[in-house]
Amino acid sequence: QALTSVRDSTDTLASYRRAQRGGERLAYQIHGLASTARKLYVRGTTGNAYLTALDLTLRPPAANARLPLTEEYEPLGRDAVGVPQTGNVMLLATETDPVTCLADPAVSKILYVDLYRMLCVYPSESATKVVVRRAENGLDLIVWASAAYPSHAQVAAITSLAERTRVVRALYSTHGCRYLWNPDVPADQAFFAIDAAGTIAGTAELGHEMPEDLAVSPGSRLIQTKLQLARTDATIHQRRAVLTAESAAEWVPNGFELKVVGSSSQRKVWMRLTVEAQSVTPREAAHDTTLIASLRDL
Repeated sequence: QALTSVRDSTDTLASYRRAQRGGERLAYQIHGLASTARKLYVRGTTGNAYLTALDLTLRPPAANARLPLTEEYEPLGRDAVGVPQTGNVMLLATETDPVTCLADPAVSKILYVDLYRMLCVYPSESATKVVVRRAENGLDLIVWASAAYPSHAQVAAITSLAERTRVVRALYSTHGCRYLWNPDVPADQAFFAIDAAGTIAGTAELGHEMPEDLAVSPGSRLIQTKLQLARTDATIHQRRAVLTAESAAEWVPNGFELKVVGSSSQRKVWMRLTVEAQSVTPREAAHDTTLIASLRDL
């Protein structure tokens, strides 16, 4: 009995350490994504349209996934009763490394074109893996990255038609781009098709679906490390929701809570990530990490 007790205690402590290390590492990675983003999308016409435009079919969002609702004039704090602002989906537009395009071969003129990607962090239910000993399937956290899109505003601003045509040709043929993107407008006004001849469509494409770039997209962040999001449970301290004031019958964040306040010029993103690992005892081997990121929509 003594040896069994020591073994169980050692295994339980190892589960706690795994949950702590994995949860904090992932929380700081997400914090870094938010802090360096170009734009944060929130619940509303524009944010919901962009979320719908993402191809998330490989790892679908959980049934309760939603964007946070921002409040410009409130201090950062827990939701007010009856005002459901908290969400569990983070949707970001980010800038990646620019690409070079030969604009004028006669004088070896090179232009750099900025590229954008959409990043989405959201919970997803695994239909095949159970990480913690319960009836529910494992709940994973996904970091999804779209294909790269050149800046529509930057390319359209090239005054020389010949140079603009060469740049578009290079984007299409050399860099594999098929659309230019203006991230500052709604989704149905943002994507302009280009072709091998160097032509830019005069009107935006309605209903454009942003594909996932599997070479860049991190994908699953928890299940693969034998961790999972801790499903919300008001009866267990480690699994309680902190930021939301809604009852479990209305909505539960299930381990990933986001609260956004402030105007577009200075947003504060309060995020709380709670992960858990399998334990040999009935005790919950869960760990929560709370961070606040600041960003400015450019």
